[in-house]
Amino acid sequence: MDIFRKKDVSKSRTGMKRHLKIHDLILLGIGAMVGTGIFTITGIGAANYAGPSLIISIIISALCVSMSALFYAEFASRIPANGGAYSYIYAVFGEFPAWIAGWLTIMEFMTAISGVASGWGSYLKGLLSGFGIQLPTALNGTFNPKEGTYVDLLPILVLLFVTAVVLLNSKAALRFNSALVVLKFSALALFVIAGLFFIKPENWSNFAPFGFGEIYGGKVGIMAGASLMFFAFLGFESISMAVDEIKEPQKNVPRGIVLSLTIVTILYILVTFALSRMIYSIARDGLLPRSFRQLTETSRVPKNATILVGIASAVCAGIFPLASIASFLNICTLAYLILLALAILKLRKDKGMPQAGEFKTPFVPVLPFLSIIICLSFMTQYTRETWQAFGIALLVGSLIYFAYGYKHSEIYADH
Repeated sequence: MDIFRKKDVSKSRTGMKRHLKIHDLILLGIGAMVGTGIFTITGIGAANYAGPSLIISIIISALCVSMSALFYAEFASRIPANGGAYSYIYAVFGEFPAWIAGWLTIMEFMTAISGVASGWGSYLKGLLSGFGIQLPTALNGTFNPKEGTYVDLLPILVLLFVTAVVLLNSKAALRFNSALVVLKFSALALFVIAGLFFIKPENWSNFAPFGFGEIYGGKVGIMAGASLMFFAFLGFESISMAVDEIKEPQKNVPRGIVLSLTIVTILYILVTFALSRMIYSIARDGLLPRSFRQLTETSRVPKNATILVGIASAVCAGIFPLASIASFLNICTLAYLILLALAILKLRKDKGMPQAGEFKTPFVPVLPFLSIIICLSFMTQYTRETWQAFGIALLVGSLIYFAYGYKHSEIYADH
């Protein structure tokens, strides 16, 4: 049994249309990082973890994500393949590590979409309450029988609507995403301008009420806040998952990642439709059932993968609270970013330095090692429950690979 068999993913092509340009990628990146969580997670981080010093937490998180973004940019330039970290690790480390990275990415994006839907659901509840409309208690909150709530209906409805939009085609979904970007920036501008009139410097007198915290194993403080605010910058990798729909991917993917991340460093997260492309890529390699490779005849969108994402995300959004979603999302992401940092070291060892015209990550191997240290530090900040959920996710992912993926892999079939 060879679970480390490799594949030249850069030669893989799909039936999806190449029509996304650099401005589409920038808007996709912004749309993936600027979202409803900016009004929710930041409040939780300030109140429970770091106080006003949360701004330092955000800077630390931004530095961590920036390093990973540089790794993504080099991989996208040297191995232009659909599937993001999954495809890059497939080419460098082989199949099983790639599957784990892909599985964790699926967990990340699915829970991120759920988190965004939860945020939108909260806003819709506030809007409806202004008109005197109130949902029944049983349908107005995540699963908590003691409080009489069993499912949060509005986030589910939000996700059903978004799934329908994405099924149209990626260009239509990007237009919808672009409209949301304009709407969100307008709301943020209004929020900031209005807030300027209510600033009270005396509220910042105790700037770091919880202290810096612990580098490893802390539960409060600036570092714990940074581990939570890591959620703020996820989504930039969605660009690298749409390679098969991008014109001149070797040039435009690194540009899109760097530009969109730069624009939104002080803002936040909304994951749109990249996840179905990840599932499509894995199914294309045979590690998931072939039905997830099916594209719609006209718009060439991964139909079944998109429907699966919509349903699974809706279930998560309707049952689990936002704080739990954010912590699970973060720990899954940090784990595969460690794999990505190791992969950039292996790429340099196996294939040498980038060629002329390819993106080059600076300060290798220093940056990859630093990224691993910070990611491990963030991971140790989470609760036992989050680690238990992470362990269950790894176990389920491993079982799927050995029970189905290994023998159905295209590499296995070729041999």
